[in-house]
Amino acid sequence: MTFDSCEEAAYEEARKCAHRIIKARDKTSHDLLKRLQEKGHSLTLSKKVVERFIEVGLVDDERYTELYIRSAQYSNKGWKRIVQELKQRGIETEYLESPLDEEEIERAITVAARLNLETHKDKEKALRRLINKGFSLDIAKQAISELSLGA
Repeated sequence: MTFDSCEEAAYEEARKCAHRIIKARDKTSHDLLKRLQEKGHSLTLSKKVVERFIEVGLVDDERYTELYIRSAQYSNKGWKRIVQELKQRGIETEYLESPLDEEEIERAITVAARLNLETHKDKEKALRRLINKGFSLDIAKQAISELSLGA
């Protein structure tokens, strides 16, 4: 990259800003690009900084995705919600391998087990809670059914 002195100073300022942004928490390339622009850096300059950060490994969308999925699953989020949140962060999700239904059911059971399931109304409330956490209707119903049978 060849810059004149003015462009070089602007690039250096954007680079330092990007370092501050990713220092606190990993970001996707999409998030970093957006944040740099919010901080007043031009789209062209922001793209150059993001490309450089990707090149040197400071920003890695694949690594971010793997860590995010693991963390979200640990927090017992459903796959639909995980995919939705990754899309919001600019991650291509169509190539992600979804977890096995058994894994999703286990996470849903973990969430539902903390809830009161004594009455029909309680079960409906638990069903809504599971759907809000990102579990499919089928997975949520199956989890509640398994817990109800085991009671």
